[in-house]
Amino acid sequence: MPMPKYSLFAALKHNPMFANLDDYSFQIVENYLSFKALEAGEVLFEEGDRGNFMAIVVAGKLDILKETQRSTSVNASKDDDEATLPLECEPDVVGDDDENVTRLSTIKQGDSIGEMAMIDELPRSATVRAIERSGLILLPNKDFERILQEHPRIGIEMLKGVARKLSINLRRTSNVLSQKKS
Repeated sequence: MPMPKYSLFAALKHNPMFANLDDYSFQIVENYLSFKALEAGEVLFEEGDRGNFMAIVVAGKLDILKETQRSTSVNASKDDDEATLPLECEPDVVGDDDENVTRLSTIKQGDSIGEMAMIDELPRSATVRAIERSGLILLPNKDFERILQEHPRIGIEMLKGVARKLSINLRRTSNVLSQKKS
């Protein structure tokens, strides 16, 4: 079921990645977007999968789930790609088979997921699963790269939006961690 162009722009213009695009720029970007429907319980991607797209929720809700390890400590050396943060809370059990899974967040209409993969090209850091029937707009990495090459002004605005979103997420995580230590 195709969405009218004005509805798609209206649904996405509040997302930081698209917030600074005008109608003309969005019409160019729209050529690189695709739609994906998920049924309740269906997984968009698994933790550890190759990150080759980002998604914006236009309908429904999805859980962001992370496998947990109870006795993990910060282990960073020059050779490590990333540090492992300690988990000091009990996992939020999500289902009968998910004993070691924590629900990090629930995303809803207007939210996006997968921006980190657009930047670092590392494996997915969490699993994303639909809570209810959901509709998503996808932007594959290869098409984002094409936008950057063919429409650099638009690509720069989108990159600034991704940076803004990642900064907001980092600030939110810092606040949560600081509250847990108090």
